[in-house]
Amino acid sequence: MPEKTIKTYRLPVDAIRRASQGERIVFRPKDEPAFAVVPVEDAEYMQRLEDELDNRLVDKALAEGGENISWETLKAELDARHALPD
Repeated sequence: MPEKTIKTYRLPVDAIRRASQGERIVFRPKDEPAFAVVPVEDAEYMQRLEDELDNRLVDKALAEGGENISWETLKAELDARHALPD
């Protein structure tokens, strides 16, 4: 998932300070987790895990063999099948 940088925010200053000190803060407005503020190191680690999983899935798919098709061809097939917007 792409990273989004927020230049202005209204999070409690204490939550930002605590996350910058390594603490994970979870906001639960109705006793359900809504979002979390985590240290940058945690976010970077999660991104590395996601990248590693993606790489393993690609390696597995390539090892299966079969016909390779271009993104343009795949997108056209999916658009025709599911009417995906651009």
